[in-house]
Amino acid sequence: MERQKESAAKNESKHFYQLDDEFHVIFEGCHKERILGVVQDMMSKNFNRVRLLSLSEKINTDIIITQHEQILDAIKNQDK
Repeated sequence: MERQKESAAKNESKHFYQLDDEFHVIFEGCHKERILGVVQDMMSKNFNRVRLLSLSEKINTDIIITQHEQILDAIKNQDK
C-alpha cells in the first residue's frame, strides 16, 4: 500500500496501475480463488484499455487506495 501511495503522490499513473495489478493477486494467497477470478475477469483487455487511456488524465487514486485499505482490513478481520 505504501508503494501505491507514493506512486499516487508522484502522479506516476502507469506504475500505480502496475502496483494495483499486483495488489489483486493477494486473493490467491488468501485462498479466495473465486474472488481472484472475478477481479481478473474485470481486468480484461477492455478494462486495461480504459485504464491506460486514463493515464493521460488525473485519476482519483484516493478512491482506489481507500478501497484497497478496506479490502486489507476485511482480510485481517476475516470478514466473509
